[in-house]
This record gives sequence, structure tokens and C-alpha cells, in this order.
Amino acid sequence: MHVTATTTHPGALAEMAAVFGDGATSFECGSGFTCREADAIARGLVLLGFREAAETWLLGHAKNDTDEYDLHGELRVADFDESKESRDLAESKASEYVDENFL
Repeated sequence: MHVTATTTHPGALAEMAAVFGDGATSFECGSGFTCREADAIARGLVLLGFREAAETWLLGHAKNDTDEYDLHGELRVADFDESKESRDLAESKASEYVDENFL
């Protein structure tokens, strides 16, 4: 079965992006995915036009990326304090990661 996602089911895709791109979902569930699985979800979100959702998803996933072999350790929000400047830095790193890996 072939589905042209962006024209056939745009509402369903936007709903899916809203789920994965929700901070609460990404920080609670994202770390349960492997780095490769998280990247696959993020790549799909970016290719479907939901870049911001992909970045949020990756930030949540990276929460527990503390092993030297984890792909997203540099995105860990836990490494930053709660100041706006630090949150902006984490978001900037996520944006760079998307640029380098999915575009």
C-alpha cells in the first residue's frame, strides 16, 4: 500500500508530530528509544516538515544519553541549568544536529 502522506493524511501527521514534539512526551518516553530509533523518528518528522517537533523529540531523548557511545550526549538538557540562556544553547545544539544529520 502506498500512501502520499503529505497530501492524503496531513491531519494525522500533524497530530503525530504534536505527540512526538511535545516536551512532556519526549522527556518521559524519548529516553526509552535507542539513539538510532530516536534519529529515525526525528528524520521522519523533519522530512514531513515538522522540524521543531524533531528538535524537541531529540532533546527529550537525549535526557539519559550519558554513555560515551550515545549519539546525543551533547544535546542533554540535564547538562544545562534552567536559565533561558542555557535552554537556548540546548535548542541551538539540537538545531545544529538536525542540520548536520537530516538535511
